[in-house]
Amino acid sequence: MPPSEDRVFLKRGVPAVVLGIFPAAEGDALAAHLAHRGRQGHAPPATLAAALGSGDGVEAIQGTALVRALEAVDTLVRRLSLHPPRATPIRFSLPSRLRRLRRLLRDAEALRETTPAARADLLREVGPRAFLSAVLDALEKDPEEALPAVRMLLASHLAGGALRQPLAAALKTGDASALEEALDRLYRRHHDDLVWNEAKRAYEIAP
Repeated sequence: MPPSEDRVFLKRGVPAVVLGIFPAAEGDALAAHLAHRGRQGHAPPATLAAALGSGDGVEAIQGTALVRALEAVDTLVRRLSLHPPRATPIRFSLPSRLRRLRRLLRDAEALRETTPAARADLLREVGPRAFLSAVLDALEKDPEEALPAVRMLLASHLAGGALRQPLAAALKTGDASALEEALDRLYRRHHDDLVWNEAKRAYEIAP
């Protein structure tokens, strides 16, 4: 159910998954709300609105839904323990590299002073999920400050038409709001599919 609490962990390079259980009748409304990030005309369905509001309390929990959630998590943990997914180990230096990336996203001049090889090394170590999350956070907090550095990194370190084409118009015009929306869609659609291509020194969709 991204983006949600998982982004707190992703900022530190820790893989995370948010599990949400909703009535089937609210499925379309939930998908529309997440796809449009709550903009006008796409209000959250009743269950999500309750979870985000003052009505979120133990008295609102349905016992049957809680049991189903616990069973689903138990099944997931047991299966992963038997068949752990292949993943790149998290390096101890990752938090410091994320801090460096965040600093560079706020300072385009400092980013220009880094070499292409240094930028590539940084992005390879950070990983695609944390990179996209950091870029989105920078644009949300201060789009005017972050936009020059974001445009530079995206133009240089995304490969393939499936990644570049959805961002092309926003990168060309420099519209921070449009770029943030395009990146958010890219994040939700491809954050599990992106890999680092060392030959291209760029992220691309896994073949």
